Formats: sequence, structure tokens, C-alpha cells
Amino acid sequence: MSSQGLNSLATIIKRLEAATSRLEDLAVVQSGGALSFPEATAARPASTIISQRPTSPPPQAKAGSIASEAAPDAVPASIVAYDERIINGKLSVFLEQTKGLGQAKLEEQAKLVASLFQKTRSVLLCATACMKPSDTDFATLMGPIHATFNAVTKIKDESRSNREWSLHFQTISDGAGCVGWVQAPSSPAEAVKEQKEAAEFYANRVISTYKEKDKKHVDWARSYIALIEELRKYVLEYHKMGLIWNPKGGKATDFSLESAGGAPGKSSAPPPPPPPPPPPPIIETTPPPASSGGAALTGTAAVFAQLNQGMDITKGLRKVEKSEMTHKNPSLRVSGTVPARSPSPSPTSKQPPKPKKPVSLQAKKPPKKELQGGKWIVEHYENDKEIVLDDVSISQVVALYGCKNCVVQVKGKINGVTMTNCQKTSIVIDSTISVISITNCQSFQLQILGTAPTIQIETTDFGQVFLSGTCLGAEIITAKCSAINISIPTGSEGDFSEKPVPEMLRTVIQDGKLVSSIVEHSG
Repeated sequence: MSSQGLNSLATIIKRLEAATSRLEDLAVVQSGGALSFPEATAARPASTIISQRPTSPPPQAKAGSIASEAAPDAVPASIVAYDERIINGKLSVFLEQTKGLGQAKLEEQAKLVASLFQKTRSVLLCATACMKPSDTDFATLMGPIHATFNAVTKIKDESRSNREWSLHFQTISDGAGCVGWVQAPSSPAEAVKEQKEAAEFYANRVISTYKEKDKKHVDWARSYIALIEELRKYVLEYHKMGLIWNPKGGKATDFSLESAGGAPGKSSAPPPPPPPPPPPPIIETTPPPASSGGAALTGTAAVFAQLNQGMDITKGLRKVEKSEMTHKNPSLRVSGTVPARSPSPSPTSKQPPKPKKPVSLQAKKPPKKELQGGKWIVEHYENDKEIVLDDVSISQVVALYGCKNCVVQVKGKINGVTMTNCQKTSIVIDSTISVISITNCQSFQLQILGTAPTIQIETTDFGQVFLSGTCLGAEIITAKCSAINISIPTGSEGDFSEKPVPEMLRTVIQDGKLVSSIVEHSG
């Protein structure tokens, strides 16, 4: 190493030591552990000699000096703002409003939301002190947040039968996903806004229900929306393009959430930042000992040694004599043995397709009817004529799969319906705001009591669609279908007129374009 480089390194070390001494003079002894990154010791080869420059011990604080008093170390401005605006601000107000309602289960769910924000604070604190981790390490870091969010959703699902408080549980559950902004690759404020709008749907219903009954519920709903809105403003100010990491920090895998992620008290200071790193070691490497010429190379080293020979690599090949050439000595071809065929076929050889097991021999799967997120799953029912879904909302969809000889009734207005691989299955729907899709079904029946904008039928044979008087403006799209009939109401006595969906088309070429029209039979 040059003398100029050594002088620069010595200057840097002196400045670091001076900064360390000044920070120690200004620091105040506080209770609670400091953030720490265990020093990673890497294995060093035997040919490397490391000499560590001795460091002077930190000066001891004298009795009565500033270091023996109490004052917190500097905390990043983004964490201070998060504590003031979120933890000690809107979140505290929301918890007080929840406590005033006097519902134990709702208070438990609100405490889980508070835990979500506390754990998000731990992630923010980690980002200020750590480099950006890999996707796998970041998923591990987010594990506690995902577990708490699942607990929030579980309380909502368990309390679905509680009609009086179901809107409250749904409001909290739909808005709790706002903490997921830390995983948004860009525009995290938009992700928070989407969760706020989802929570507002049920919060507005709470407000409209209790506007004239109990003002506490109205204030509670507005405090929760205000909490999410304050989080959106915070993200827009400090993390507009995504979570900001410290490019000169330590490893996120060495960061301790337990020691740094506690909730900050209103009168207690957050834990201090990590101490400055020690001076870098001076590494002096000695050249590896030369290998003896008689030692034979093995493994990868031998392969590369031969490749490095260049054109000389062919010098070791032996010339084939004419007596050993099979194209000049037919007798060698006659006496040669043909190698046996390998029992295992080549990966490139074509194999016959494996026959599918008949449907009658396939194991029957258990029937299932459950709500997964915003989707009702109804599948593998057989010979059940009383499947009823009466607890649906406008933001949910219904998905039927693998049902046979069943009748499904959906009460209430929903987002959409899909029916796939069903046989002899009927479905009765009140109203939808989007498409009703039927795919690969046999002998189905669909009845719409209210309205539906679009009905899409694909790869289906034998179907009957009954429309209501308010659903005559629906758009019906068919593809690869046969024997599909549409029943239209003709009077007030419940009579229907059945109209078949055309299956045969005539296509002609006009002006270089294909023009198709329906083939009509008469006579």
C-alpha cells in the first residue's frame, strides 16, 4: 500500500475517533438496549495475515458530567414523525374511541391493529439502520406483520354472525392491510389509499346506521379512517417512491426487532442508534506458496490446466492406424458388437400419453363452502338442492366448481359469478354488477331475478337462461356452445318465451372482408 493511502486511512481513523468521543460526551445513559449488529467473522485463508490497528478505549464519564445525566441519542426524523403523527397521534385516538364502545372482541381486534403499526415502526427503524435485504430476508422480516394481519382477519371471520358489530369488524379488517405499503415497489401512498377506500365502504355504513342512534360509533368510524389517511400523508412525505433503506447500514438479518421495535412511550425516548464501527483492519496478504512441480493436478484444476494449453492440447492424441479403421476393414464391422439398448428411454424420445383415470374411479373430494378473502368458494357438491348464500356483499364474488345435480341460491347483490365444470346445476341470482361467466358446464340453468349487465357462456352444451323483466338489456356472449336457450318474460303472469341462441353462421367475402350472418331455416 502506498504512503499516500496510509496517510489518508490514518486521517479517516482520527476523524472517526474524534466523532466517537464527541458523541460519547453528548450521549446520555438510557435504559433499554441499543441496536446492535453482531460482528460477522468470515473464515480467512491461511495465507492471509490480518493485523488490527489498536483502538483507544472510550473515555470514562466522570461523576456529575453530562454523560452521566439523561438525554436520548438522535433519532431519525422519519421515526420521530411516525411516533408523533401515528403512534401517539391518530392511533391513540382510535384506541380510545374503540375502548369507549365497550365491545371486548372489537377492542381485541383494535389492539392487533395497534400491534401492526408498532411492528411497522420496527421495520422502519430497521430500514434507517440497514441495507436493503434480499426478497427472502425481507419476507422473513415481514413475518410477524403477516401473522398479526391474519389474526385481525380471523376475528372478523369468527364474528360474522354478530349482526350488530359485523360492520365494525369488517371496517377494521379491510383497512388493516394499509401497513403493507412497506412492500410496495413504487407509489406506496396509492396502496394505502386503496385500503382506505376499502375500509370507507363499511365505515360509511356504520356512520349511516348510527348517525341518529349513537354518535360514539360515528366518531369511532371517522377516527379509523383518519388514522389511515394520516398514514397516507406520512408515506407521501417520507417514503414517496417506496421504503428508503440505509445503503451504508448493516445487514437486516442481524437486526433485532425485539430490542428496537417496542412501542415508544409518550415520555420515554426511543433506543439510541448503533455506535460507529471500529476502524477497518489492515490486511496484508502474502503470496501462496508455489506448488511443487511433481504434484499432479486433480479435479477442476486439471481440466483448466489442459484447456490453458491452447493448440498443444492435441499433442497427446494417438494417430489411428489404417488397420484400426472400420471403414477400410469391413471385418471389424462384422465382428463388432452392438451395444445393448438402454432400458431407460431418452428424454427426447416421445412417450405415449398417460391415460386419464375414468371419472367414476376418481376419488371424490369433500364439498366445501367458505369465504376466502372476497370470494365465496362452492365446490364438489353433489345432489344438494338447498345451497344458499345469504351473507354476501357487493364487493364479493361467487365461484362454483365441480358441482353436480345441485341448486345454488345467492341472495343479495354481488360483484360477479363464475361457474366452471358443473353438471346439471342450477343457480338463482338476485343481481350482479359485473359479468356472470359459465365455462365448460353441461345442462345448466341460470335464473336472474334482478339485473346483470353481461352473461358469458363458453364451451357449454345444453343451457337455459331465465331473464327478469329488468334484465332485458343484458348482453349475452357465447362461444363454442350448443343448445343454449334464452327465456324472456312475456307477461305479468310469469309466462316466458323461449328463444334459441344461433349456432350456425354463414360467412362470405365482401370487399376483401369476412362478413358473417345467421343462417335461418324456414318452411
